[in-house]
Amino acid sequence: MRCYKELYGADADGNRGQWIYEYELEPSDSDEIVRQIEYYLKDNGINHKDDYPDGIEVTLFNPYTDDNVQFTVDIKDYLWKSKQLENYGSL
Repeated sequence: MRCYKELYGADADGNRGQWIYEYELEPSDSDEIVRQIEYYLKDNGINHKDDYPDGIEVTLFNPYTDDNVQFTVDIKDYLWKSKQLENYGSL
C-alpha cells in the first residue's frame, strides 16, 4: 500500500496545519486481500458467485503510520488471483 502525507491549512511557516494521509492499494497487497476475501466468504457461508456482495471491507496494516487502514474492494476484481474464488459455486 502506498501512503501519501500532505499538510493542509498551514500558514507560511507551516504552523496550525493538519496532516492528511491518503492510502492507495498496490498489486503487492492482493495476497492479503484474497486471504481476507476467502475468510469472509467462508465465514458468511457464501458459496456461489451470484451471492457475492458488491464490496467488502478489508483491513491492511500500514507500518509507516502504525494504522489499520480499511478499503472497500470488489471481490470480482480479485478473482484472477485465487482459483478457490474462481471456482466458487461451480461444483
